[in-house]
Amino acid sequence: LDPAGGARPRFSVAASRLRRCTVGLIDRAHRADLRAVLAHRAPWIREVQMTADAEVHVADVTHTLGDEPVKSYGVGAHVKGIPQVPTGVRDAQRNHWYGSESRWLRRNLSASARRLLEEFNDVDVPLYHLGVQLFKRQAAEAKLHFFREAVQKQGALAGMEPNIALNLTFLNDSSWAYHFD
Repeated sequence: LDPAGGARPRFSVAASRLRRCTVGLIDRAHRADLRAVLAHRAPWIREVQMTADAEVHVADVTHTLGDEPVKSYGVGAHVKGIPQVPTGVRDAQRNHWYGSESRWLRRNLSASARRLLEEFNDVDVPLYHLGVQLFKRQAAEAKLHFFREAVQKQGALAGMEPNIALNLTFLNDSSWAYHFD
């Protein structure tokens, strides 16, 4: 699907495709912006929440070891902390778990393996930076849209923050397993 001829034509084709997409960063720092982008550009997308009786995954549990809680999977088996198990309705977050495994793999790659990956993904890094720019632009557009909508409904109010929320859906089972059948 991508043209031959090296990185420049491949980047150009990929960049033109990416510009037509809704782009999102899924880390905690950009969570509110991602919600705004999705609520504006893809309002049919729902945010998944866990019900109070849903299965507790290792990614949900934090341990208190000192002043700050840490995620269970980042602690290691040899460290004993005080577990804090969530109760009630909560986010259905799993990216922290998979991200920690990914970080471990990236840290432990040999120099030759890193070079092979960089050569294989020669277009990915500049494309990622373009995606970040697009996401920031889309987040600004979404916030402006919701702000204008709020002003139109309520009139101009100083310091007003628009209410930006995705539709919610809840897991109806106590386990994630049925999602993968």
